[in-house]
Amino acid sequence: MAHPREPMPTLDSPEMLLLRSECATDDAPWLPSDVWLPQAKRGAWGGGAGTGAAIEPVFNAGRLPFCCVVCKRGGLTGTKLIQCGRCKVARYCCKAHARAHWPAHKHCCAALAGLAKPAAEADWRASLVAARLALRRLPEGDDALQSWLHQPRCAVCGDAASPLKRCQRCHGAAFCDRHRDAAHERASCDAAMLEIACFGMISDMGAPLTIASRSPARAPLPGGWKAYFDMKIWDFEVPAYILSMGPPAAMLTEGLSLPLLVVRFLERRDVPASLVVHVVGAAAPELVGLHRLREIFAWLPRVDELRVQFVGPDLARDRAEARAPDERDGGSVKPVFFSETRAYYHDARRRLRTPTIVLAQHGGLHDPLFAAAWAPTLDLLLDEGAPCVFTAYNEAEGAADAAVLRERGAKFVADAHLNPFRGLRPYSEVAGCAAEFYHVNAYACCVEGRAQ
Repeated sequence: MAHPREPMPTLDSPEMLLLRSECATDDAPWLPSDVWLPQAKRGAWGGGAGTGAAIEPVFNAGRLPFCCVVCKRGGLTGTKLIQCGRCKVARYCCKAHARAHWPAHKHCCAALAGLAKPAAEADWRASLVAARLALRRLPEGDDALQSWLHQPRCAVCGDAASPLKRCQRCHGAAFCDRHRDAAHERASCDAAMLEIACFGMISDMGAPLTIASRSPARAPLPGGWKAYFDMKIWDFEVPAYILSMGPPAAMLTEGLSLPLLVVRFLERRDVPASLVVHVVGAAAPELVGLHRLREIFAWLPRVDELRVQFVGPDLARDRAEARAPDERDGGSVKPVFFSETRAYYHDARRRLRTPTIVLAQHGGLHDPLFAAAWAPTLDLLLDEGAPCVFTAYNEAEGAADAAVLRERGAKFVADAHLNPFRGLRPYSEVAGCAAEFYHVNAYACCVEGRAQ
């Protein structure tokens, strides 16, 4: 007689949370993908039927080759996609989303159709030049370029012109006939699924998960995400089992990466009660979920108020200092103030408060396109002498940025290194890059004034 099968433990059961604690690492402080993915697909986006909610443009960073442009449904949710009949690049889960995207897509559809599909990795660099020339100056040109860069291609050779066979587990990688038997690393497969599922949960929730923990910490900042989650997983406004799932935990780490960078480089200093942070070269996504900045209070208890001033030429507007909203705000919580200044930092510095610390996330100091704009800002920062933290998406960019700072005579507090509190939400790289995925604030260095 067959024994009845015991029910699968729920995600919030002690057994599952214990499994998370035992299997978690600094790179993946959540349950294994075969546990969290079925849970993640229970939402509206993961249902596979009908149309998922459109992702707001500020959150819809990047394009995924086998997903709907609008809501990121695709093979992972069992959703069949339709192609734009003209350009064969844009893909949609339904005609409604194709129509919704048409006002943006119509400006570049013909140009996308006219670009040759690269047949090998070596073709991508030459094709990229042609794509930039054809797309950059068009309305919605940056969006179109992302679509072209992330079109379906072979994960081994970059062939985008031949028929492809997708990985049936992650639906994020594909292979041409010449490489159909190529090994697809489990880590890459997991990252592809996590990238897609993060977008899916944003489709369901309307925004990424960007929150701070609720109470002060009782110990110094730990050495990485595993120890952080072991310490704080019960200290959030969402249940612990939610943070045992890959997508919520990955989005949380991405949001907390900025405040924890501040804590890392200030926790051993005598910080003032009014902490002033300048975010240089800021862009709109950095102003999402300002509540997350309250994480600084949890680790720097001497700080009574936080003032964060975002400065960058790509910000949408100037906004005078205002108090950031907080659902617990009744006058009894420590206040967070923020402002936006649309300008280069060296042009705006006289209008700003004196900073306690300066952060420049993914500034691209080494990029020839930005070098001239950065030069006067770097001279100003090094002359003033406040601690300045520079981050990069990967090791090569971090080392190149550090070399620029060294050439300008910076005094290093910490050379370029892997940031233990980098964002863990993966973003797929384009062909020709050294890594398959990149992460927010992956590498960091800190300088303070000029070397003697």
